Amino acid sequence: MALVFEVKDGDPAGPALHALIIGVGAYPHLKDGSGTPLPDLGRFGAPGQLTSPPRSALAWTDALIAARDEWLAPLGTVDLLVSSPPKPADDGGDDHEPATRDAIQSAFGRWWKRCDRHADNIALFVFCGHGLQAESQVLLAADFGHDEHSPWMKAFDFDRTRLAFMANHARTQLFVVDACREVTLANLETPVPYAPPLREPGKRDPLRCEFDFTARATSRKRSAYGKPNEPSYFTKALLRGLDGGAASRIRREWLVTTGDLAGHLDALMAMVDAPVGQQPQVTTTRSARIRRTPAPLAHLRVDCKPSRATGQADFSWHHDSLPARSRPVRSGEAWTVPDIPVGASTVAASFPELDYHDVKQKFIVFPPIYEDYVEVSARTQVHEIERP
Repeated sequence: MALVFEVKDGDPAGPALHALIIGVGAYPHLKDGSGTPLPDLGRFGAPGQLTSPPRSALAWTDALIAARDEWLAPLGTVDLLVSSPPKPADDGGDDHEPATRDAIQSAFGRWWKRCDRHADNIALFVFCGHGLQAESQVLLAADFGHDEHSPWMKAFDFDRTRLAFMANHARTQLFVVDACREVTLANLETPVPYAPPLREPGKRDPLRCEFDFTARATSRKRSAYGKPNEPSYFTKALLRGLDGGAASRIRREWLVTTGDLAGHLDALMAMVDAPVGQQPQVTTTRSARIRRTPAPLAHLRVDCKPSRATGQADFSWHHDSLPARSRPVRSGEAWTVPDIPVGASTVAASFPELDYHDVKQKFIVFPPIYEDYVEVSARTQVHEIERP
């Protein structure tokens, strides 16, 4: 069974968060796979085995369970499907139900029913694996290419699946697609491939979703990235946001909303050092509060005004309850102080060359990245280059 978490002590009739997490890394019929390869793989962009999506799926699962009591609708169930490529020196076994097309379809049906029971449920869908862009985004199950004459039957149309889920009674719906959106020769030849959605939308279906958060790892025609055997940059950024990086203080609580998560996503991607060319795409409707967190951590990025003083400054950061931190090497670039408490901090800038007066400045830091400057004055009358 794909069910890896089910609450035992909650209210079965009350609202809950129900998650379906899919991570596909092992593709037997793609490049370097263990099965019969799909002919002419180049038409599909020559996709192969992946190590990051399974790690991303497991990271999502661990994060959901670890914060089970912090969600505004308590965590109810987590379904997990994972197909991992074999590790060196093992037999290729996997402790999780494989993410085949049939298994995804079955898990989706069970997840739909759980989400449909209460309007205040939170529905969370996460797919990590190969994706291609036709007129719709097509996501590849582990057994994609099993039938060379109908390879798309082991994939599914994400856009039509997402549209169909709008009819589910859960008013808050979060869909995360951590996959590429490249256009290949196969998609040019067949711009509307027959990749059946997990549920077909109906023209007369009601649109019950009030709080929509649909996030794709990258923009159309672009790739998504992750380091080998680590969660992807997109997953790291979203989980960082949910863990407080996108939190706002509302009535003495730190809360994460879908609006803040969408609005801070570019900054969160920068925090995890994602490639600049990967630009996530998010669509949202009304903002929903989804999680409360302890006081979060944030990054502080600081330089000098005038900017030419930045390269001469010895920066240090100070907080009443923590050891001071110092910039290890001078640079003309802004200094980033990572993972510091929100609230009041002090930055000191000293100038051993005596071109500028030493100064201390207090900042009120808030997540995810707070950027500001220390204003300094020259000891002698020199021409300063101001910020544009």
